[in-house]
Amino acid sequence: MWRRHRPRLGAGRYRFRGGGLRYRAASGIGAGKLRKKAVAISAALLVVWLLFMAVLIAMPFTPDERYATWPFWLIAFQYWTFGIPFFTGFLFILTDVRVLRRAAPRLRLLQGARLRILGIALVVVGVIAVGVTMAIANAMGLPTGS
Repeated sequence: MWRRHRPRLGAGRYRFRGGGLRYRAASGIGAGKLRKKAVAISAALLVVWLLFMAVLIAMPFTPDERYATWPFWLIAFQYWTFGIPFFTGFLFILTDVRVLRRAAPRLRLLQGARLRILGIALVVVGVIAVGVTMAIANAMGLPTGS
């Protein structure tokens, strides 16, 4: 016997058949609003990420006073090995997985918790890169200022 229940928060409808519980996605108004909101937030995050990437790529070419005595390769290493994985990791953590799955359906890595784990791993890699950079700068006798 099929019984229809009211949708919960536009996420879907529950259907009962023979004592079992099944779930199907709703195609109602609530699901559309949720999808549009998720796409808008993901698009905004992507724009912010692109701005961060542009700044990170340009930063080694115009170092501030603190890094004026550092060689170019070390400044580039610091910004590029820290910033790119760090902010990409946060993009993966904060972006709605459904939007990424729809944008790149062939990437098997973009499924559920794997994307979050990849994001966390990238953030950790970025933090470790800062420590390595500062250790190299200390070993070279460069001012790290803190």
